[in-house]
Amino acid sequence: VDAVISTLPLVMFDEKMRNDIMDAVMRVVKPSGVFIQIQLSLLTKKEMEERFPNLRIAFTLFNILPAFFYIVTKDSEEVVELAKA
Repeated sequence: VDAVISTLPLVMFDEKMRNDIMDAVMRVVKPSGVFIQIQLSLLTKKEMEERFPNLRIAFTLFNILPAFFYIVTKDSEEVVELAKA
């Protein structure tokens, strides 16, 4: 697929479940695709950084509850462009 956008509350799942979710997402995302995980906290930031070297984090106040966007691509050049958008 070109993109996976998730709002699953990752912090509520155990580590095995989070790993299973991330594995499944990366299996289906095309090499030029993107994975965006929307979270309300940075509690999974370290885990995501360790797993995805191309991770960028964006923040928005325009959500009813301010949210963090974890943006992952398999192509390191594309993630820079997405983070600028």
